[in-house]
Amino acid sequence: MIKVLFIVPSLRRAGAETQVVDLVNSLHDPEIQCQLLSFQPDLSQRDRVSDTVRFHHVPRRSKYALSYIKGIAGIIDSENIDVVHATLEFSVLVGWLGIRRARRKPRLIGAIHTTLLRGLKEQIHDRLIYQWIFRQCDSIIFVCQKQADIWLQRYSFLRDKSTVIHNGIDLERFTADLSPETAADYLSRQGVPANACVISCIAGFRSEKGHDLLIEAFSRLDESVHLMLAGEGERFASIESLVANMGLAGRVHFLGNIADVRPLLLATDITVLASTAVETFSIAMLESMAMSVPMVAPDIGGLTEAIVHDQTGWIYPVGDVDKLADLLQQGARDRPKLKQMGTSARQLVEQRFSKEVMADSTSSLLRTVAGRLR
Repeated sequence: MIKVLFIVPSLRRAGAETQVVDLVNSLHDPEIQCQLLSFQPDLSQRDRVSDTVRFHHVPRRSKYALSYIKGIAGIIDSENIDVVHATLEFSVLVGWLGIRRARRKPRLIGAIHTTLLRGLKEQIHDRLIYQWIFRQCDSIIFVCQKQADIWLQRYSFLRDKSTVIHNGIDLERFTADLSPETAADYLSRQGVPANACVISCIAGFRSEKGHDLLIEAFSRLDESVHLMLAGEGERFASIESLVANMGLAGRVHFLGNIADVRPLLLATDITVLASTAVETFSIAMLESMAMSVPMVAPDIGGLTEAIVHDQTGWIYPVGDVDKLADLLQQGARDRPKLKQMGTSARQLVEQRFSKEVMADSTSSLLRTVAGRLR
């Protein structure tokens, strides 16, 4: 039996955290026992963790407190952990520190979800801390090929220990095979006309998500088109003011954070990302495609590995408001085309980006890494 401890900072409702929960729930290899550990307070997705997966919460009491590292080391020893699988860079550091403190010395796998570093602080941390921790890992997982290529250009030493395992989605949960009344009721509750073309964007209100660019593009569309914005963040108020100042309040709907995006996607004709940085391999993109809803997205990160232009969605140059507006207008005026692309999007996710494909690839890697213990 291979005992694996998955570490993720929190269980907040975000892409990497959702991916980890789906992964541990889907690993049904009889030779692998999964446990999951978080150390930050947000456990919003705790109820999604399967009863077959033992969950540990070791609170990090403050920014500089290290007592939780001792707690993690104790779990590694008491549970006889063979492999630590850590998602996000800070978890890799925490996992490495836990292994250093433990008597037992399991193998360490780092799963990286970022592509480009956002600022000087991240670049300094990367150069001074994380690259040295990555050298101690037995394997590094990237979630798309484009991300892997960028990291390997930065650190060639990763080449011999890296592998690409695309994010996967729960196809049974995300399906368009729901009651059509659900979509109609949802639109009615949001004050959207039943015959409107609905565009939705599911993204936190942060500067790199490009909501201001999206609002500018949307302002050029026909008045029959409505925009639904799901998420919260530091730029929420400024975007809300922008919408009001542009006279779009009747057509732009702010939904806040929503625990279940499926009713929104069921009521949506096309989803959009307007990001200018950071995107790697979006879970929101996969959820949309799994619900047979095509996406318009910038040519950033690994989005083009799922969004095949004019087949499963549309790709536009990063920051190009004119092109974004043109594509959204094209979709609004050709809804049969959107239906066709949505069907193709669902088929592609079934073939390449299901949680089962993700779990099988991870299982193979865990067996390989654990084999080095013997």
